[in-house]
Amino acid sequence: MAKVGAKDTKAVQVGGASGVCIPRSKFDRKLAYEDVATGGSIMIFNESRKMLHVLKNFYGIFC
Repeated sequence: MAKVGAKDTKAVQVGGASGVCIPRSKFDRKLAYEDVATGGSIMIFNESRKMLHVLKNFYGIFC
């Protein structure tokens, strides 16, 4: 995450709200068709974000 200036990263959301959320323990995954394909959207959440709030926000998009 240092390449984009992120600090204390908790999770990365790849592919927008309907994509996949990757926790810190899985940061060794690759952004590639063979592993984590993306539609171009990447959101980085740090330790200050409450992931339940993120989930509720995404839920509101689809319901």
